[in-house]
Amino acid sequence: MPSEAALDKSGAGPYGDFVVDLDTHLGQIIAALKASGLYDDTLIVFTSDNGSRWEDFEIEQYEHLANGSLRGQKTEIWEGGHRVPLIVSWPARIEAGKTNDSLISLTDFFATFAELTHQSYGLDSGEDSISFLAALLQPSGKSDRSDLIMHSSQGVFAIRRQGWKFIEKAGSGGYLWEEDATATKQLYDLDHDVDESENLITERSQIASELQEALNSQRSKSRSAPMPETTK
Repeated sequence: MPSEAALDKSGAGPYGDFVVDLDTHLGQIIAALKASGLYDDTLIVFTSDNGSRWEDFEIEQYEHLANGSLRGQKTEIWEGGHRVPLIVSWPARIEAGKTNDSLISLTDFFATFAELTHQSYGLDSGEDSISFLAALLQPSGKSDRSDLIMHSSQGVFAIRRQGWKFIEKAGSGGYLWEEDATATKQLYDLDHDVDESENLITERSQIASELQEALNSQRSKSRSAPMPETTK
């Protein structure tokens, strides 16, 4: 449960009160770093492992969209279950207010921190990790990640590439498994439809076929990331 100090502070139930606790604790950490003189040289990463589980009755009860306009929630294959904030602070190295639209996975922290700290690793590590250090430290830097595979709690797989997202089954793939009787697969243009409101699986069948092939190809390999420099 949220702390007693945070209870009923958010107006969005226990989950909202947890966020109040989180904000408080993060503020205390930052204050301690500033007091110790370590703040400017400390890398702080703020993110989440998945979207919120926030059902229709909670939206109505609290008049709050925990996942914004994104479709779906935790456990599901849609963006509401996977697209999360990634906020990084490092005053001595990263320009404040900078944004970057690189495609990034939480698995990429492994390769990113390895590159940052000049650590090497072998083929049995970081199989799906691609460094995005350039996106952090360079003014116009980008991650080298070109695509991203994800799956729902019920094992429905999807792949994102160049703004497109292909889902190889119908429905949400989550614990409720919301179905769509009009199609067996899904394709969304996230650059223009981040809410995944228009399934283009029929209209853009060639793109869907290419993404299905890419998904199958990656699943047949032992790693999706490039081989570490030390093994090439």
